[in-house]
Amino acid sequence: MANVQLSETASLCGVETSARDHPARVFAFKGIPYAQPPTGNRRLRPPEPLKLWQGQRDASKYGPICHQNTDAMKNIPHKAVIPDEQSEDCLQLNVWTPSLDPSANKAVMVWIHGGGFAGGWSSMYEGVALAAYEDVVFVSINYRCGLLGFLSTGDEVIPGNYGLLDQMEALRWISKYIRKFGGNPDNVTILGQSAGGISCAMLLVSEAAQGLFHRAICQSGTCLIPGMTWSQDTAKGNTLNAMKKLGCESENSQDILKFLQEISIEEITSKLTPADIFRPCVDNKVVASGNIEAFRPSSDIPLMVGCNNGEGALMVHLFCGFKVPNDEVFNNVLRIMAAMGFPSDVTDAILEEYKTEYFEGDSEEDRLRGLTELIGDFVFVYPSMSAAEKYCEGSNTYLYYLDITPSYSPYPEWVGADHAADVSFVQGHMLFDYNHLPSWTFNDEEAELAKVMMKYWANFAKTGNPNGSGLSQWRCYCTAERNHLILKHGIVQGDNLKERRIKFWKYIISKYNGFIVQ
Repeated sequence: MANVQLSETASLCGVETSARDHPARVFAFKGIPYAQPPTGNRRLRPPEPLKLWQGQRDASKYGPICHQNTDAMKNIPHKAVIPDEQSEDCLQLNVWTPSLDPSANKAVMVWIHGGGFAGGWSSMYEGVALAAYEDVVFVSINYRCGLLGFLSTGDEVIPGNYGLLDQMEALRWISKYIRKFGGNPDNVTILGQSAGGISCAMLLVSEAAQGLFHRAICQSGTCLIPGMTWSQDTAKGNTLNAMKKLGCESENSQDILKFLQEISIEEITSKLTPADIFRPCVDNKVVASGNIEAFRPSSDIPLMVGCNNGEGALMVHLFCGFKVPNDEVFNNVLRIMAAMGFPSDVTDAILEEYKTEYFEGDSEEDRLRGLTELIGDFVFVYPSMSAAEKYCEGSNTYLYYLDITPSYSPYPEWVGADHAADVSFVQGHMLFDYNHLPSWTFNDEEAELAKVMMKYWANFAKTGNPNGSGLSQWRCYCTAERNHLILKHGIVQGDNLKERRIKFWKYIISKYNGFIVQ
């Protein structure tokens, strides 16, 4: 057993574990509350600082995941194990550490999970391998998602962004207590994938989050993805539509707040579907549109950012089961991609641009491949490149591109590494008894790549520079060369990532007044 004393009267009892083929002990503490339960009149309110418990708390098991509709997860080919227990009382975090010496001063890596701001949970992301192999403290956090985390009336009554505020509250808890776990509160790196990467980018340019962390890593997600940030008008319109489904006819914000604080969570989740989405929105406190679009550092915080070579496969799977779509489905998907980032009056023109650039061949595979590449480039590759170009003007920036085909991939070989494939390598899932994705198996070559990627990521967390002994040189990004590190079995430097496609997106975004905030 492992024990940590948080105060004179509050302690935690965790467990001792280890990674495969490594002698280091790792101490794990799970299900630690970091804020007051956001229930009752705390629902749709900013998180309140935690009042510590009295006595010893069992920290050997994960807590419940935040309330969410998990139906969409059941249709994803990764077949993740979905936890049974959900609760509004979910603002908890987990810690893995190689040392319980308060003077150890280990670098701290705080993982923010993805899930499209609709769901996800921290227990799927374990830090055993990083703590053992790279001698860092790893923390994964829950935050409110969906309606509870991001509904907004577009005004001061329900401004929204509660999920982002939860992340900030977790960082405050970490700043206060992580030294008890051997961590250095003055050396904290936030990192996340997909919506977690978007969250990291939003916190990076949010004045409200300044001072809570010192480096950031955005994996397959930045705040420059079109349509992932809503204006106040868009957020309010979306809220009014959701209220009608829930049985609230009033458009008054106070009435909506009262209704939502009184309705049962079971009724909310039963009446809304995965199609009822909620996003971070401009509130000019946590999220300011100018900061999002400019993506300039407000302080000297180094950034690592990147994506995978097969990012679009997951969205194609959700749209059409990764089968060749008929003409109706095909055009509907293209229209969705146009609506994400362009005015409605240019949709037809955008569709023609898409078809000319991405669909040159006539075969069924050409259509599937073109759709996969279009979505991957528009939603992930171009925003990652754009983030590097903007951010490097003010702080050191490192761009990567994961260019492999995982042995366990459910997709054709040409897809490569689909959305979220990077996570297993960054967290070394093949280096300990990881049981959240039981259908995945890894080969020895993938285990070696994971060790290299873990070292790059941990070096960056420790010093702000991913380079180190025995690693291929990774140069800071510069706009003249658009240089990046190509992560594969035999790592190499690259320049001008997807040059033709990047030029295409710059051209149509300029020509058709593309936008980021919807």
